[in-house]
Amino acid sequence: MLALPSRPVWVCPEEAAGAPFKNRLNSALTFDTLIEGTANRMGRAAALHVSSSLGQLYNPLFIYGGVGLGKTHLMHAIGNKLLADNPAAKVLYIHAEQFVSDVVKAYQRKTFDEFKERYHSLDLLLIDDVQFFANKDRTQEEFFNAFEALLTKKSHIVMTSDTYPKGLTDIHERLVSRFDSGLTVAIEPPELEMRVAILIRKAEAEGTIMPEEVAFFVAKNVRSNVRELEGALRKILAYCASTSRKSPSSWPAKPCATCCRFRTGRFPWKTSRRPSPTITRSRSPTCTPRSAQPALPGRARLPCTWPRNSRRRACPRSASCLAAATTPPCCTPCARCLPSASK
Repeated sequence: MLALPSRPVWVCPEEAAGAPFKNRLNSALTFDTLIEGTANRMGRAAALHVSSSLGQLYNPLFIYGGVGLGKTHLMHAIGNKLLADNPAAKVLYIHAEQFVSDVVKAYQRKTFDEFKERYHSLDLLLIDDVQFFANKDRTQEEFFNAFEALLTKKSHIVMTSDTYPKGLTDIHERLVSRFDSGLTVAIEPPELEMRVAILIRKAEAEGTIMPEEVAFFVAKNVRSNVRELEGALRKILAYCASTSRKSPSSWPAKPCATCCRFRTGRFPWKTSRRPSPTITRSRSPTCTPRSAQPALPGRARLPCTWPRNSRRRACPRSASCLAAATTPPCCTPCARCLPSASK
């Protein structure tokens, strides 16, 4: 008689291999690398309290705010500090979409016992973006069961979302009421000084030094979130790497207002609202999308070797005088930006 194949059992890959429990934490996201400011002071204080006194106050901890404001950084910092104090603790960081995927796999393979054993035995559950539970009834039911089991055994739950609990849509009312039963803190967009500190810290992490004047100039133009600040810093570093300036530490504090009127977009230079009367709007065939077309007063215009055609197009002068970098061969920099040019 042929033996019937055994029913597949859902087991976490790292547990099947005999490896230790994988917490999915980013060890680089700690409280030491988190810049504290008015925008996140309350959230940071609550996170520190949770990591030092697990399962007591602020259970659950619900953190909400916009995109790229540091909610995920706070969650990883809680888990890393708890593991530093108690290496034997079972901590799991997971995105809501991954939780949904685990529920689907357990439903298909009929292995909810193994699923519950994994999630109900945690000491700290960090779940990101719970708004993705909307319109997923079975996932909400399983999360409700895990929620109740963890609270019963004095484990802690930390959640993040893009809105406050009462603002969640298509979520069961019993879940919303439990989300709101603990501490709810908001993360606001960073203020100017906090953005400057973030830029300087991120530049140090990249192995370079950014002057405060340059950091203030960038922070005044990028105000939305921390991710855009990081993207702006990487664009600056890439620009420096592609020119003679290997680091922004040698940049001048401010761009030369006489030499250039920058028209390259919002970042990294301001956009002039009033176009210069000396600039023609026709594009040069040799002008690249990243090049600028600055305007000089008539008395300050320097000689240019760029050949003009019959249409008398304007010279595609570069806006790189801000970084004191090498300008195109068709443009002679002014004496204020590069003193050596006047010699």
